[in-house]
Amino acid sequence: MTDQNGNSILDHVRGVSRAVLNLYMQVCPNMVYTDDLQALENIRAAFEALKRPAYTEGQLRRQSNGRWLLSQQGDFEFTSGSPVEIWDGENWEKTSIEHAGSKGGYYAVNGMPLKDGSWIRIPRIPR
Repeated sequence: MTDQNGNSILDHVRGVSRAVLNLYMQVCPNMVYTDDLQALENIRAAFEALKRPAYTEGQLRRQSNGRWLLSQQGDFEFTSGSPVEIWDGENWEKTSIEHAGSKGGYYAVNGMPLKDGSWIRIPRIPR
């Protein structure tokens, strides 16, 4: 199959593949791969990772030890300094979780109440 100028479409595809591969090798010089197809698969996987949500969302749950967790698959437990965003019904409010020491318990630095069932999100942790 050829284009309107008589050039092979396959040659165009090979040229684009080679250009993408060269770019990939510049961006990821330490990546080990055995052939062009593996390198292109690595590129595809990187683009798929970029399409994943930037945040993990779930509901806040208080545990028996007093700590809060993001109730979702593989629950995430918060400790002092954990960055979170809490849904206030209209907006995501950025804050962090801290511990009050002898005053008892964890709290949100911005003053929003921590309640079972509140919707929260955290930055996605790369896999």
